Amino acid sequence: HALTGCWLAEIAAKVSQEPSLAALGGVMQRLLPLWHGDVLFDMKGSRELGAVLTSCFDRALWIFEGIQGQDAALDEGHVGAIVAIRELVRHGPPEVAAMHARAHAVCERRVVDPEPPPARRGAALGLLWSTRPDDADEQRAVSVLKASARAATVGDFLAGLFMLAREEVMRSSDLLGAIDTALTTMVRDEFMIALPAVRQ
Repeated sequence: HALTGCWLAEIAAKVSQEPSLAALGGVMQRLLPLWHGDVLFDMKGSRELGAVLTSCFDRALWIFEGIQGQDAALDEGHVGAIVAIRELVRHGPPEVAAMHARAHAVCERRVVDPEPPPARRGAALGLLWSTRPDDADEQRAVSVLKASARAATVGDFLAGLFMLAREEVMRSSDLLGAIDTALTTMVRDEFMIALPAVRQ
């Protein structure tokens, strides 16, 4: 217990200074399964581990909100971190539950802001759509897709959206129709620009 406590304290001290969203995502992805089911180190349901996860969640949201660069390429580490945030919203410790509204508010701002990288914008929309029963998110996805269906960005937007809300997208005939329209109405040169990211 003493060793585990020291280990968690060391992680907690580093989290508040961590500048990398991808690194925080990796930490959350590794620690959440321990909080759910670790018996060997007696970390299942641990309050100390829950506090570390909450700190990671808080720091990751803060970094995510500040990322800009509307032409930035897909960063799978960043999108993976948003997946980890989504998993904490769905299955995280009680301490995280008090921060769900903040996570949704951050993602709401990311979706309407034209400046974030398109993959992160798609991921923000996917987090909202996959963590709350709101039919408006489906129509919003259609609207945002139509507004951001540029050859250089549409593939990254879709990659972020699919990584967070694949099941929701596949059930939406309206969005699938909008994706089909966005791709099939591109001229050949535009489609060739979009193709590498769309394949992802």
